[in-house]
Amino acid sequence: MTHSQEPNPTVDAIDLERYRLFFEQSPDGVFVANTDGHYTQVNPAACRLTGYTAAELCGMRVIDVLHPADHARAMAHFMRCMSQGIAVDDIHFVRKNGEVGIWTVKAVKINEQLLVGFAHDITEKERMEQALLESERRLSFALDAVNDGVWDWNLVTNEAYFSPEYYRMLGYAPDEFEGSYKMWRQLVHPHDLPLVEPVIAQAVENKSQFDFEFRMKKKSGEWLWIRARGRVMGFDETGKPIRMVGTHTDISLEKAVEEALQASQERLLRAERVAKSGNWEFHMKSGMLNASDGAVAIYGLTNPVMPIKEVQQFPLPEYRAMLDEALRGLVQGKKPYDVQFKIHNPITRQVVDIHSIAEYDPVEEIVFGVIQDITETRKAQEALERIEWMLQQGSEYADAIGGLDLLPAYGDLTALNRDGIILSHVGKQVLEAISGDYLDLLQTSSAIYELNGDYALGIFSSGWCQYMDRASRRLCGECSNQEALTSGAWLCHESCWKDTSLAAMQSRQPVDIECTGGIHLYAIPIWVNGEVAGAINFGYGDPPRDTDKLAELAQLYRVDAAHLARLAERYESRPPFIIDLAKKRLAVSAQLIGALVERSLAEEALLALNSALEQRVSERTAALQASTEEMEAFIYSVSHDLRAPLRAVDGYSGMLVETYQNHLDETALRYLQTVRANAHRMDLLITELLALSRITRTEMKTTLVNMEELVQREMAEVFAQDLRGECALTVDSLPQVRGDAVLLRQVWHNLIDNAIKYTRQRENPCIRIQGWKEPGRVVYSVADNGIGFDAAYVQKLFGVFQRLHTQAEIEGTGIGLAIVERIIKRHGGGVWAEGKEGEGATFFFALPDAA
Repeated sequence: MTHSQEPNPTVDAIDLERYRLFFEQSPDGVFVANTDGHYTQVNPAACRLTGYTAAELCGMRVIDVLHPADHARAMAHFMRCMSQGIAVDDIHFVRKNGEVGIWTVKAVKINEQLLVGFAHDITEKERMEQALLESERRLSFALDAVNDGVWDWNLVTNEAYFSPEYYRMLGYAPDEFEGSYKMWRQLVHPHDLPLVEPVIAQAVENKSQFDFEFRMKKKSGEWLWIRARGRVMGFDETGKPIRMVGTHTDISLEKAVEEALQASQERLLRAERVAKSGNWEFHMKSGMLNASDGAVAIYGLTNPVMPIKEVQQFPLPEYRAMLDEALRGLVQGKKPYDVQFKIHNPITRQVVDIHSIAEYDPVEEIVFGVIQDITETRKAQEALERIEWMLQQGSEYADAIGGLDLLPAYGDLTALNRDGIILSHVGKQVLEAISGDYLDLLQTSSAIYELNGDYALGIFSSGWCQYMDRASRRLCGECSNQEALTSGAWLCHESCWKDTSLAAMQSRQPVDIECTGGIHLYAIPIWVNGEVAGAINFGYGDPPRDTDKLAELAQLYRVDAAHLARLAERYESRPPFIIDLAKKRLAVSAQLIGALVERSLAEEALLALNSALEQRVSERTAALQASTEEMEAFIYSVSHDLRAPLRAVDGYSGMLVETYQNHLDETALRYLQTVRANAHRMDLLITELLALSRITRTEMKTTLVNMEELVQREMAEVFAQDLRGECALTVDSLPQVRGDAVLLRQVWHNLIDNAIKYTRQRENPCIRIQGWKEPGRVVYSVADNGIGFDAAYVQKLFGVFQRLHTQAEIEGTGIGLAIVERIIKRHGGGVWAEGKEGEGATFFFALPDAA
């Protein structure tokens, strides 16, 4: 088992499973230590070598297992590894039981915090080399590394001997591995074989030794990196080599570490390029400075290793004394080294802003430093400060819009606006607020035009634009503003209107020009309901500072050139991205103005439509009132005029039956009974129709209705005493609901009466009433086991006079369910039914849940 105090960062760069196998199974001791000199992780071989457990080693310092006589040597070995990345040395160690041995230690620097040491125990080798003769070279060579696989190749027969460690290294059992050069050749990587065979052949020819690295395939298919060392050891009587002996060492872990180190270095270089940074080392003893690729590029050095005195000439003269003082302060421990300065790069011929920090190693007398090119960062910071200044100026400008009179001396040109839709539908105050969104960045000028050329807004905020506009207005003389606008002599107006805004409206595209007044104008059309309704523009850019251009403008506008020069100098330049931002804001402002006009026009149209609708509603209300009055008159006529003849028919028929029943035969009496029955039915139909009409005319009185109490009262009236024992009635708990209690009682009456009628023919009639809540509504049902109905005609159930059974089968008028539907719909609910012929029916109604 291994023990670790903290995770090993190098594992992140290599395959975890490979690392674990190499680490756990390596015969060599593997020690991971931090830069403080403490072990953080060891493998089982390290425990065997030292006699300590993993837990004991991870609590010890590196020097705790080394012989005191080698402590100084071990420190030098450690520092050499830290500075060069790798170090190899033979160092004496002391086992836990007091025995002294010697290791060949190969230390590799993984990063600034960790080292990995590969300890190969050469104690026995040292002993044997002292005792063995030169003839025993094969054995001493095989013991160079515990991890080595030994081979012995007969050059005459091509047969070979491979040690057990050799088999284990490749994952084979001895009986699975053919002892021949042919077998070895098959396992060498195809890309490496053309390289390694000539090396071996040359060693045989020269009767010398070789040392080469290549890849071999394990039984599992995994590729191992092998270090092969060999030499010719036997000759025939003619001096021809007949035998070669050597070792194979698995160096996969070392290769992985080297690859991880190389990858780390590549990432560091890539990070330096991305961050425009570099690192350097100043060796005070030699006076030389070592610079990384990033530092070389930033400084423009001709060589990565240069005398410090030459490098000190790169900073600008005004920074050199400060840098010398900072370096002395670091070495003397007075203060940290954290400086910013400028250098002149001789290759790019540019001045570069540098930020540098450094630390000092008093043992090695080396200063380690990092530099970064912060030129772009400084530029961005200055730009940000510039933006903050402009935003502050913009805030002051916005205050000026609301608090100062920016109107020119010649007056407000919007007074000439002839019912333009932009000014009339948006308003001057809103247009000024919108223009402030982009003028706060530029502080030049802006104008908003109607489609006919009238001004919806005109603002001149910079001294240059104000001066040039007023000067060009004076060129028009003492005429009115209207006459001046059409004279063609008002130069600023001509550029702003004809050359820019009118062009934008005609092309339906943004227009960007150099105006007559020496700056630039940018205009965007304003769209309203898919049509161009006007244009919006602003001026931007620096006024000219060229003497010839200023003289030309002075002559054109008849003003003083020196005064123009002073105005041009006062204008604060805007960087390109501020102008781009202002153009984007101008486009948004154009869209906003168009949207405001569209909204205002839509509101006007809506008001007109509402007025027309109110008139139509008034007219239709009057018509409905008249229709209602006619309906009430009709109902009164039905109630009185139709019932009088029916009573006469019924009365006289009854008198005939009573007076002449002894003189009439059976057929005549049946006819008279039929006449009386139909008169009664007609009277019932009239009553039902009147009830149906009253439902839609009666004003509803909404209260909280106890449905259980309502059903119980209705059942007491509908059920005759003699029927209670014959029909099984079940009433479940019914939720309360808000509604008109009178109308809802009519619903229960009709549904219960309907259930009774359709169950009379059943031997064991039963009726069940239920109620439950669903999301947003309350549902009630009345189910019976009566004769049911054909589901194909379910939609006819709730129609007036729509019946699915004859009068002879089931009595009724065909209006009861229509009344139920009318009442439920007045409550905002719905009705439906389910049933099957011969199997009963269920009627449902749902009401809104107002709880």
